[in-house]
Amino acid sequence: MKKNAFGIIDLLLGLLVLTAICMLSMRTFNSSIKLNGSSDIKSVQEQVDNTVNEIENMRLESIKLQQKIQSEEE
Repeated sequence: MKKNAFGIIDLLLGLLVLTAICMLSMRTFNSSIKLNGSSDIKSVQEQVDNTVNEIENMRLESIKLQQKIQSEEE
């Protein structure tokens, strides 16, 4: 009978330790994700907008250069 009680107590202590480890790791995981970081989303959107604008400008420059080359050939 003593062996069975010791096994149950051992199991409960193991579950308690496992729960504590899970709670600590979830706290660390949530703080590293920064769920409330809406400023990060805005900065990413701004960066994407800047990149798209640069690509558009380069495309327009390319079209102008092609038109200039074609006009010189004629």
